[in-house]
Amino acid sequence: LGHAFMCGALQIASYLVVAGAIALEAYCVWVVWSLCEDVREGPGGPALADLIPLKDAVIHKLRQYPTDGPYGGIVGLSRSGVPGPYGSINMEGNSLFGGDAHEMSYPPL
Repeated sequence: LGHAFMCGALQIASYLVVAGAIALEAYCVWVVWSLCEDVREGPGGPALADLIPLKDAVIHKLRQYPTDGPYGGIVGLSRSGVPGPYGSINMEGNSLFGGDAHEMSYPPL
């Protein structure tokens, strides 16, 4: 039983190694092909910023709301007036489940 298992496991592992090597070689060929296309296109090709869809709308939004900060991507949070993300910073007396002390004994009496 042990010999047959090891033989099968090593055979599967060798197939995975060969498949990974082929995938790596195919990726390298793709990178070189892409570089050749870029060189053939020359410096007159489209800039990276030109590939953004609706670029003007994105720039307008960034100029309209410059104070969104790091939590601007969370819907509604940037203009909600909450002191921190989901109330996690400066909770100002708010407590979890309405308690006022941390119970240290387990199980609670």
